[in-house]
Amino acid sequence: MKIQLNKYLKKNTLVGVGPMSLNSINASVDLAKICKSPLMLIPSRRQIDRNEGYVGNLNSKKFSSLVKNKKNIILCRDHGGPWQNNFEVENKLNIYNAMQSAKRSFETDINSNFKILHVDPSIDINNTLNIDIILDRVCELVEHCWSYAKRKKKKILFEIGTEEQNGLLESFESYEYALSKLNRFFKINKIPNPIFFVVQFGTKVMEDKNIGNFNKIKNFKDLKKNNREFLKIIKYLRKHNIFTKIHNVDYLSNKHLSFLKMCKVGAINIAPEFGVTETRSFINILKSNNLNELLDEFLDLSYSSKKWEKWVINKRKITKYKCSELSGHYIFSNKEFKKIKNEAQNYLVKKNIDIDKIMYASVKSSISRYLEKFDLLR
Repeated sequence: MKIQLNKYLKKNTLVGVGPMSLNSINASVDLAKICKSPLMLIPSRRQIDRNEGYVGNLNSKKFSSLVKNKKNIILCRDHGGPWQNNFEVENKLNIYNAMQSAKRSFETDINSNFKILHVDPSIDINNTLNIDIILDRVCELVEHCWSYAKRKKKKILFEIGTEEQNGLLESFESYEYALSKLNRFFKINKIPNPIFFVVQFGTKVMEDKNIGNFNKIKNFKDLKKNNREFLKIIKYLRKHNIFTKIHNVDYLSNKHLSFLKMCKVGAINIAPEFGVTETRSFINILKSNNLNELLDEFLDLSYSSKKWEKWVINKRKITKYKCSELSGHYIFSNKEFKKIKNEAQNYLVKKNIDIDKIMYASVKSSISRYLEKFDLLR
């Protein structure tokens, strides 16, 4: 598996797609058929987990079955670790129980043929973390996953990296320190080095834009000048046969994506942009067909979910409508949404309008932009 991935990674930047909905899953599967390299599906534990998730009412096992034997698709766990799902946070689990829950989640991933596991124990709802505590928890989770996979005769790879912008990994020295400590652990335990290491690169998604420092740089010369440390980190990781992974690439301009390609970044992750794109598609269908009552119902339902709160920069400067755009995909599997959608579809069938077909096309187009920019489509 690793040799096969290395073959692609030496030539291309791989793309990780957050499965925000059933349409985004189906679009990814279809696009993978015409991709030069594998397409990674990267559910977080909030999206799809062992027993819960908001995407299509799927758990990890059902999700795996849905895409089983699909060409050129790699299942990956994104942000696996303690307190990375709603259950562990809402029930205020202590560190022992949260780690046990995370381990059970990883076990289900391994049983369900997830191939790349992102180990990210950088959240702690009870204590302030430092890099050594995080690395110790990384090692504990990696050792558990590796031992479990060996018992089950499953092949897995690891992605290591912390939650976005927590300030613990920013300088070259911090990455050098983290990798030296991890290298010792992997070597002693005879575990292959991780395939990916997440590098913080000034990408940050809020609302429907990328507000990180990287996206604020407009001049290509400045991109090179201001990111020398980043290039140094990439070179250092490559020496250890580890590829750079950049998260939160949503909404970046084509120029900024070209820079990542030039830097030979190993892989990128995009997720929330696809959810917002599909939500806007649904809203536009209702608007353009004067289904105003159903539109108001949908906007109210989305807003009342409060799922938009984590994405808002300033609650006093954002409209209810915009909030509803940001959180719409979270409710696609709700009974109330399905009722609104079915009612709209029953009306639109006489116009030969297929709502899912339009929503699917919108998210497929959004995913395609990234694949095209990295020259991944045949």
